[in-house]
Amino acid sequence: MTLRITNQKTITYPEKENLIDFPFDKNGSEYIEAVQEHFQSRFVNPLFESINQREVKIESVDDKGKATPIERDEIIKAIDFESAASTFHFELQEELNEIYLESSAHHIRSEVAYSQQGLVQLFARHNLPLPSSTIVYRPYMDVIPHAQKSLVDWQPNIELFSTGIASVIGFSRLHDNHLFVHCRDSDVYEKMVDQILAESVNAPANKMASIQKVKEIKMNNDLTTTWVLPTSGVNTNVADYSDYSLWRLAEKFILEAESKEELYVPNFNFNAYKTPNYITFVNVDAHASTNDQYITKEYEKLIQIIYKLKAMKGVPIKKLIRAEKMDFDSQSNSLDQELQARNENKDITRRSFRKLNGKAYSHKQQIKMIQRIIKRQHQVTLSKNTYVTKRATFNRANRREPFNLNKKGIKKHTSYRPDIHIYTDTSGSISEKHYKTSVFNIIQIAKLAKVNIYFSSFSHIISEPVFIQTKGRSAGAIYKEIMQIPKVSGGTDFENVWKSIEVINKKEQSPRTNFIISDMEYYIRKGRIMQPGTPQVDNTYYIPINVAPNEYSFVKRCAERLIKGLIHNGHKNARNYFVM
Repeated sequence: MTLRITNQKTITYPEKENLIDFPFDKNGSEYIEAVQEHFQSRFVNPLFESINQREVKIESVDDKGKATPIERDEIIKAIDFESAASTFHFELQEELNEIYLESSAHHIRSEVAYSQQGLVQLFARHNLPLPSSTIVYRPYMDVIPHAQKSLVDWQPNIELFSTGIASVIGFSRLHDNHLFVHCRDSDVYEKMVDQILAESVNAPANKMASIQKVKEIKMNNDLTTTWVLPTSGVNTNVADYSDYSLWRLAEKFILEAESKEELYVPNFNFNAYKTPNYITFVNVDAHASTNDQYITKEYEKLIQIIYKLKAMKGVPIKKLIRAEKMDFDSQSNSLDQELQARNENKDITRRSFRKLNGKAYSHKQQIKMIQRIIKRQHQVTLSKNTYVTKRATFNRANRREPFNLNKKGIKKHTSYRPDIHIYTDTSGSISEKHYKTSVFNIIQIAKLAKVNIYFSSFSHIISEPVFIQTKGRSAGAIYKEIMQIPKVSGGTDFENVWKSIEVINKKEQSPRTNFIISDMEYYIRKGRIMQPGTPQVDNTYYIPINVAPNEYSFVKRCAERLIKGLIHNGHKNARNYFVM
């Protein structure tokens, strides 16, 4: 797909006053509608501003030259869908990204989500490279100097200060509902708290307890202070935006102070303006007077907080909480996993990967690659896959001439490699022919590698694993046994496979090597954490089903989407685990 835009006025994303000026005592539903309209006016309507009084046309052009118009309502619906979706839709992200990229006055081609294009533009406007594995921003080099300059000359140094912070804490991909507010000093923060308390005198009694909590959260000389906003009673994934809610009261002050250059709200993510769940107040004055060791240590803590808040999605919050004081461990078992997974990958952009093969590997090539994977697995203490090796040594007597010390004996050594567990996709998109081919491949793998295997079929549910004895048996006998195992049907869901791998790893004494055979048609969930060091990351490989040459492009496209999702969720080397 290529994009064609005509008659459009080049746009620049607004850097200030992106929050809405709306009375805090008005109904919550009216506020949400007003926010939606405000968001459209700031970030969607500029796409359709004409440079010559003619109608702006945004068209998608396919390979055959056919143009399909993209209307304003379609973009709005796509943005709303992407914001609310529980899974990653990278095709939609790429289309939105391309639209915003082609329309922007300052742009850098990147893989970040459309909602982060405001931040990308900020880097481009100041001629700064985006963070990558080779371009790393440091707090003592890219944050402290700009903080010192900002106190003297607010603009444009506060923007450069923002780019440094965004880069150090992980660019912007994690901050969909995380709003950052830069305060000139702690006095501005205290002034905001006083105003919130003063204007909350008419607030309902059920909200007063949460509002009064702001008195307990002091900034002092801390570099940052993070609020976890109370959630609404209806939806635990979004904060309370009703009348006299804490966010509505804080928003009023932030707008007023931003116009006086006491505050600055960076454009880290479009969605954070619409529905913030967390607010991190950044003390610019404290940053200007800190030292290298302290800021490095404090930013490590801030990164922990941000990652753990992301993993805490869906937990109901009854009152305002300071994130630094939260007992994260009691909220979710996955919090430390999220932190460890992210810390493993310090580079702060999505990891690019080798392109998948343009043509499907032949059956022989695929089998050879799988054999290499099995052979390079580390030995384990115990498994059902034993390998006996023999070597000549003087430490053992020769069997034929036991008293001849000049002849070597034979020493046998038994080693164990991980058990092989094969998960075969049997969802509705897998035909009977594909399934039989997959079974045949499984047998080939087992026979050539001389291993016994565990077998499971999966769709949106997963079957119980069955141990298949392959050593000393014919291929026909093995084929009949596998074909007699009941298949499960439905839609593809890798989540069940990953959970099964995790459970088996806890039960067994040694990890298994897992192979997932599928057409890869799966949208990974946003909340799924792929933690390095776990078997679903380190010991799980993905094999495409054998398809006709004209069907391979579909499997390849699905695999590329899945790889992006795995990388985004912490599996930084996902490409190396696909036999494609």
